[in-house]
Amino acid sequence: MYQQNKVDPLLLRNHPLSDAQTSDKIKTNLFGYGYEGGTRASIGASKKGRIWSHKIAHDISEWLDWCAGVGTKLLDTSPIDLLSNALIPKQLVSRPSLIPLAIEWPEEFYERNEEGIYVEIQGKRVPFFEASLELTSETRTEPIRFRVTADSESAEYEVKFSASGVEYSPTSAKFVQILSGPGLRKRLLLSDWFKREWPTIRYESGERFRFHIAHDPAACKFFVLRFGWDFADLLPVRPYVNMASG
Repeated sequence: MYQQNKVDPLLLRNHPLSDAQTSDKIKTNLFGYGYEGGTRASIGASKKGRIWSHKIAHDISEWLDWCAGVGTKLLDTSPIDLLSNALIPKQLVSRPSLIPLAIEWPEEFYERNEEGIYVEIQGKRVPFFEASLELTSETRTEPIRFRVTADSESAEYEVKFSASGVEYSPTSAKFVQILSGPGLRKRLLLSDWFKREWPTIRYESGERFRFHIAHDPAACKFFVLRFGWDFADLLPVRPYVNMASG
């Protein structure tokens, strides 16, 4: 997940982001806006070590000045408690011993045109937002099952965990197809679609599961990101130089 918070870099050291700002974020990328030297500034960083900005360098010397400023920050090893409440991902290889509370359509569904995804069961076809997606098992030990309903038809699935990944298998002869694209010509079984765009399952502890990964907010009590750079493999900065005259 891409994390973006409009924060003042000069205040981060003494004013970490609040629980509300970080409780639904995953530690991958961080991008912020603020002020530096009295002017508007932006800075982004990734766990892989990339650093970037929205600032445009109008010539090489301006870009070199920016690099020198970034270098000064990199050499400052003072810690900053910045993302102490962000989510920590962990790989799932077995069913969590938690009660599932809800299952949600993949986030990508909501990023498309609302008429761009349809659900079809036994010839009954509806837009995905008119289809029902609900859990049918609510215990800590039973297999996790969910039901998809389109109009008068429904199909039930079971979530199967293993070291190689997570499968969504129909429990009967009925199955769901997902239709998309121009003229709804693209057609995939739900079990195949969910391998590419994953649903979210929320559990009783506040833990949630997506991308075959659990994100446990409770674990964050024992983890604080230290805003040094020893955790990252620093990569060469790729400049963007605007050589336009004037």
